[in-house]
Amino acid sequence: YMTYLALGSFLAELARPAIVSGENHFNAPADRALAQAIDSGNAAQVAALLPAVNVNTPGLHGMTFLQLALNKAGGEPPIVAALIRAGANVALDQHRVLFGSVNDGRGPLIVARDEEALRMVLGTQVDVNRRDGEGQPLYFMALEWPEALAAMLERGANLQLTQREGNTAIMQAARMSQWPSVELLLARGAPLDTVNNDGRSLHDIVVQQRDNARANRPDAVPQLSAI
Repeated sequence: YMTYLALGSFLAELARPAIVSGENHFNAPADRALAQAIDSGNAAQVAALLPAVNVNTPGLHGMTFLQLALNKAGGEPPIVAALIRAGANVALDQHRVLFGSVNDGRGPLIVARDEEALRMVLGTQVDVNRRDGEGQPLYFMALEWPEALAAMLERGANLQLTQREGNTAIMQAARMSQWPSVELLLARGAPLDTVNNDGRSLHDIVVQQRDNARANRPDAVPQLSAI
């Protein structure tokens, strides 16, 4: 019986796909060096090596440098941003670059706060209104970064959309105390009369945030006259 178990384990190991390190996806020395730098998470070395390579050179099984970076724990933000600024083709990966995968949370460009790279990606066919696995419109991930939020509004972010609790972007920004984003959304015509699943409006959320902050920082919540 144990022999059969051992044989089964051996066959399972044979069937398991081999893990290929980044450098082994590529042949040219400069490409291998860049892949190795991406694998090791060395952003400074990646930046130094990029001028010597074609950033869109396909490797083994069509692997690109950008995909290699994204596969590394959801993407090292400075490395992903550097690859995009160097001209990496984001056609197949633009949503993942901006918003991450199901397990990543925010995408590497949101984390890196690289506005140049962000706008380059937004110049492609990106649906900022697409919902994530939790039902939240993807552009909500930019509520903590007003410059990115402004860029996504230019890209067609729909201010009427709500997440699963019924909060619009401006309501969610208020819940997060992201007041620069609240003011930006106000200026862009965000709806003020939406009521969420708990029967609360934007005004209710702002009042609650102001009451919560009053004890320690009475100036923490701005006086938003339009709300």
